[in-house]
Amino acid sequence: MISIIVPCYWSSEHLVELTKQCLESIDNFTGLPCEIVVVDDGSPLAPEIPSLRLPDNKGYAGASNAGAKYAKGDTYVILNNDTEVCPGWLEALTEPLDNGYDIMSIRTSDSDGFLTDDKITDWDKFGSVLAIRKSVWDDLGGFDEEFRGYFCDLDLYRRARLKGYKIGKNHASVILHHGKATYQETDKQDKEYTQALKQYEAKHGVALNDSPRSW
Repeated sequence: MISIIVPCYWSSEHLVELTKQCLESIDNFTGLPCEIVVVDDGSPLAPEIPSLRLPDNKGYAGASNAGAKYAKGDTYVILNNDTEVCPGWLEALTEPLDNGYDIMSIRTSDSDGFLTDDKITDWDKFGSVLAIRKSVWDDLGGFDEEFRGYFCDLDLYRRARLKGYKIGKNHASVILHHGKATYQETDKQDKEYTQALKQYEAKHGVALNDSPRSW
């Protein structure tokens, strides 16, 4: 079974509405059987959305890890709550996992537009959505919670590559991403971003830039 894990921090009604749009799109455009695990990351608001409620805020990484521990599936899809999925999205994410890939992502509108292509590229980074086998997630230990939100995905990507796991991006599908919707409200000065960047570079001994060699 596939478990779709959606970490959320509801600090405003706007973020609540984005989550509802995300969940509605999953309901409308998901053809495969799955469970949905919405994780309330110690939010100040408590909307009527069925969720796993955490007593304290753990950040995106901690909320994702909590959702994975709660989930019943053997494949995890970690999905930002500021996204809206499109037809065929889940198939594009999970079918390559049966054909040699260990972690898979798909195109996102904030970086790639809405164009699709019948191809998979290897070693592309992932962010707002990824699919991963539970066995691989467990072996990697999930997200490093020291990063809270920023760079926990890139850290997982780097650790997965070092362990020899195969990572790809399927360009056959795309999701709409309202980029950084939560952080635009909770980290307007990019303090968490700056701190996480320093943590990432110190942990991995790199100076992060646009070159894949620094990832």
